[in-house]
Amino acid sequence: MDKKILFTLLLITSLILFLGCTNLGIEVTCPDGEVVNDIRDCVDENKLIPTQPKTPPRPTQKTVQAITTCQELQNITDLTSNYILENNIDCTDTINWNNGAGFAPLATFTGTLNGQGFTITDLYINRPTSKEVGLFSRTNNATITNLGIANTTIIGKENVGGLIGRAENTSVDNIHYSGEINGWGGVGGIIARGTNTTITNSSNAGTITSSIIGHNRARGTGGITGYCDTCIISKSYNTGNIYGNKDLGGIAGQTQETQIMTVYNTGDINWGHGVDWPYFFGGIVGTMRDSTIRNAYNTGTIYGNSYGSGIAGYMQGDIAITNVYNRGHIIQINESVGGLIGGLASDSTLTL
Repeated sequence: MDKKILFTLLLITSLILFLGCTNLGIEVTCPDGEVVNDIRDCVDENKLIPTQPKTPPRPTQKTVQAITTCQELQNITDLTSNYILENNIDCTDTINWNNGAGFAPLATFTGTLNGQGFTITDLYINRPTSKEVGLFSRTNNATITNLGIANTTIIGKENVGGLIGRAENTSVDNIHYSGEINGWGGVGGIIARGTNTTITNSSNAGTITSSIIGHNRARGTGGITGYCDTCIISKSYNTGNIYGNKDLGGIAGQTQETQIMTVYNTGDINWGHGVDWPYFFGGIVGTMRDSTIRNAYNTGTIYGNSYGSGIAGYMQGDIAITNVYNRGHIIQINESVGGLIGGLASDSTLTL
């Protein structure tokens, strides 16, 4: 038989067999053992799609924990978590806690606290030998918002604040304090000492006192903050009276590379503790270094010995002060008195 004819017959036979297996109802066993009538069913499209790995679960977010009593506030142990107040918190009984020492300031807090507009009242902290004293002794990368602290007594040694003793990389917004705060040095109505911290929409109506005798130990006393380095303070005000011997300001006692914007002070700044050489008093800032003040005014009375003014007592470095005014009385019994500025270091630049 001619080879061409033979090849053609074989090709036709193979085609018939293939069509028979696929279209003529002949059963075919697939590699996985499934019996089908059409070999094409052995390659189901769904079988060609690789199994998708399960989406890994997202990291579990810590549940927001509700605080309803002063004891629950004191019992906070997870200092990295997120908290809210669900009602006003009455801390009247803290005057009887810890043998008269009162509420124990919460240690380094790195979480969030949202007061939701509620107020903590009658908090009592009496720790005159302790540093970094406040509702929180220290914070780092924390956010605290929408909280009132009223009718409160806080006593400490250094870095004593109504909210925080020492704050680093912290954001504070809509915090309002009233009561009394007393420390040796470094005292603030909201934050005693801050670094790389933002304070907005906050106020102090309390009495702030730095009582140390000996000006070299003081670190600044202010209505909002005692000392702030690389901070932003905005839309905040002080109506409380400030007492001390060095670096006193209605908003901040001392600042370093800090921006102060849209603030005012109506509280009096007072020398009142028998020190023979009190100095650096300002309606807004006591001493400022490489810092700015913009959109600010003072109506409080400034009473001191040396370097006092309605806005800034003493300035060093690159200073910018714009859109400010003073309507408070300056009562100075020694030297360097000014309506806006008290003194400027010789190596400094001032932009008005």
